Amino acid sequence: PALAPWTADGVFAAEGQVLYRKRDQRSGAPVPDTGTAADWAQDPDDHINGRKVRYPGWDLDAFFFSRRFTETATLTVAVAPDNLFDALAPLLSRARREILIETYSFKSIELSVLLEEQLKKGVTVTLLLEGAPAVEGVTDQEKWIVATLRDVGATVLFMVNDSEADIHDRYPYLHSKLIIVDGTWTAIGSENLNFTSAPADDKANGTAGRRGVYFITDAPGAAAHAQALFAADADAAHHADLMTCAQVPALCTPPGGYQPLTTPDWITYALRFSQPLTVRGALPFEIIQSPENSLRDRDGLLGLLNRAGAGDTLLIEQAYEYSHWGPGDGTPETDPNPRLEAMIAAARRGATVRLLLDRHFDNDRNQETMAYLRGLAAGEGLDLEVRRGDPTFLGLHNKMVLARIGGRGYAHVGSINGSETSNKANRELALQVQSDAVYDYLQAVFAYDWSRSVPPVYLPLVVRGYAPLQPADHLLVSEVYYAVAQEREWVEIVNPTYQTVDLTGYRLGDAAMPQSQEGGMYYFPDGTTLGPHRTLVIAASGEAFRQSYGRNPDFEFFETTPDVPNMQKDESWGTGEWGLNNDGDEVLILDAQGGAVDVLVYGAGSYPGVSPHPGVSLYTHSLERDPYWYDSDDCRSDFRDWPFPNPGELP
Repeated sequence: PALAPWTADGVFAAEGQVLYRKRDQRSGAPVPDTGTAADWAQDPDDHINGRKVRYPGWDLDAFFFSRRFTETATLTVAVAPDNLFDALAPLLSRARREILIETYSFKSIELSVLLEEQLKKGVTVTLLLEGAPAVEGVTDQEKWIVATLRDVGATVLFMVNDSEADIHDRYPYLHSKLIIVDGTWTAIGSENLNFTSAPADDKANGTAGRRGVYFITDAPGAAAHAQALFAADADAAHHADLMTCAQVPALCTPPGGYQPLTTPDWITYALRFSQPLTVRGALPFEIIQSPENSLRDRDGLLGLLNRAGAGDTLLIEQAYEYSHWGPGDGTPETDPNPRLEAMIAAARRGATVRLLLDRHFDNDRNQETMAYLRGLAAGEGLDLEVRRGDPTFLGLHNKMVLARIGGRGYAHVGSINGSETSNKANRELALQVQSDAVYDYLQAVFAYDWSRSVPPVYLPLVVRGYAPLQPADHLLVSEVYYAVAQEREWVEIVNPTYQTVDLTGYRLGDAAMPQSQEGGMYYFPDGTTLGPHRTLVIAASGEAFRQSYGRNPDFEFFETTPDVPNMQKDESWGTGEWGLNNDGDEVLILDAQGGAVDVLVYGAGSYPGVSPHPGVSLYTHSLERDPYWYDSDDCRSDFRDWPFPNPGELP
């Protein structure tokens, strides 16, 4: 059969695609000849070494292998938005000879001022930027910055596409984030040089921004490889896709009178990680990049994931991780995402896997991934959980994988997202390191973000006076499923505080008032506790719940299975039985003194001071609190009609 370019139904262009033989991951040499399409990198049946593309100008041979080295070095871990500006500013100010920057976009006035000061001191500055960023393009803010820096001596290059001139840029997007200072210090991370990721505001009253991470190191091996990569990408003598401001004036000309935006004084996110972490010692590093080597499974990220098994832990934050690659109508079975499948395989080997995806910019692809993973986890009993979050209020932009394998900590940080384009066509860059101290520091970041999985808050540029939402200081009803069949009903409650709550004497039920005959009220078993940001699921029938979700609830109202503890009926409050009315009802949590801790009301139900939610549109939906930690007593805004009931999982 004839070999065809790998296009994935238009994901990659067939025009200009170079057909090339697969390379052996060990040697880099072409694989032995069998006279079939299986010898070629575009092989559609090979999901690791096949389904690859290649275009003119790529440096595949030079960068086929990831760069691995162990050196005594200093490594600083900076977290956005908390301390990234405070880490990057001294890095740029440290330069005495040269600053090289390769990034997708540059919109930070405060960082550009530092570069301007260095240029005036005689430091050379070279910027390599993407010429057509998605959605916004090159903004007026970026045009103002590059024009200002150009005027004081900076070299500014854009990677562009000009099909009319028969110029095709090498990569769909130049998406790496790389800084090299004096050929000694290297910074690799997930964030562009924008005020939304490296805010320079007064953080004493809070901040906001994209969640991300940078690694900054003086390891000689990192600097040498980064310089080689930058030299290849910025080689204007041999690549027509690199143009200066003189060649494309529109990219460097802001509107007349344009006034650039400085960092707003954001206050929405209370600073959690005020200081970067700095470690020094003999550190094993690995530099991974797309499109040349990010899908190797002998080493790099896939190699790391493939080592995780029973007793190990994977903690992953991604702006997005697609459920499948290939054509849009593909499936995880026909067109798998090798990164995601490696995470699933680790869970099947017994590893604990947690995946946190962005919800701020999510266009439903992350929700598809959540549904896919939750179905697998429930069906196979995997220790695999997935959530969406926006912990710092302007997007979870991180691309971070933390691994605790065999008792040793590893961290992978960079620009590589979970799409096929990001791994096979874009210019992307990541740095991987083995360090228990780095793992522990970033594990604390992950733990905070995991516990604060919240929806986006769309902020104006200036928000002084904005009153941020305050987390509830009490237990909350977080999700309720009421169905035509009473035995299928369940309630999820959550502890949104940072203290463990003793539930001895606490009650849960649907009887709105004492001595009610319309519903029931039930005690939690003595000694029951609920930890910070943890949930409990109470089902009408443990047996029916297990049939629906493949696992047991924490408690059941009616005794149906010995494997599930029973709630104990409180006859003094409600003489009826548990059972939610489909046209409207109330769900109450009472404390040990009988006070209402939290109340959900929907449909025709009523409770003093609480506005009811209209109810679900379909009985296959649930009512889910979103965000799970907020309570305004207006159920219309606190809860959403959710088509994917997920007991025990927070939004």
